[in-house]
Amino acid sequence: ARAMEKAVAMDPNNDEYYFNLGVAYDKLGDFKGTVKAMRRVVAINPKHASAYNYIGYLYAERGENLDESVEAIKKALELEPDNGYFVDSLGWAYYKKGMMKEAQEVLERAVSLVPEDPVIRDHLGDIYYDLKMNPKAKEQWEKVLELTPDDEKVKLKLQKVKTLMEKETSRK
Repeated sequence: ARAMEKAVAMDPNNDEYYFNLGVAYDKLGDFKGTVKAMRRVVAINPKHASAYNYIGYLYAERGENLDESVEAIKKALELEPDNGYFVDSLGWAYYKKGMMKEAQEVLERAVSLVPEDPVIRDHLGDIYYDLKMNPKAKEQWEKVLELTPDDEKVKLKLQKVKTLMEKETSRK
């Protein structure tokens, strides 16, 4: 972060320096600093899709400013409509807003664009689970564990959905 702060001081109109500063702040847990740096990026370069997505995803992850989150991500998608990571961000923001059907549609598209990303598949699994589509949630989380076998959170989710499915089967 210090090195990027120096770089920004030397070249205050360099959007990439600000973007990297924002990423450094994010890694340090400085949410406000990250958002401020990303806002500066888009002020310098209104076509910096990754900065819009960064702002939107940060807010979605925190469950804050969700309308602004969606708008920022949509700006990113206007610039890069087939970026699967941006599509994931939009789906996740919809999920956080409680827009479950929209989230499902968008995240299914994200998985089709980036099928080997465990985070995107985990997000889709969460949506399927909340929509009571347990076999589909199970399938997504099993795929996540194929990609990242040591993911303890997903192991717990998978066990929970398997238990629910067993109870449903025994009731029939």
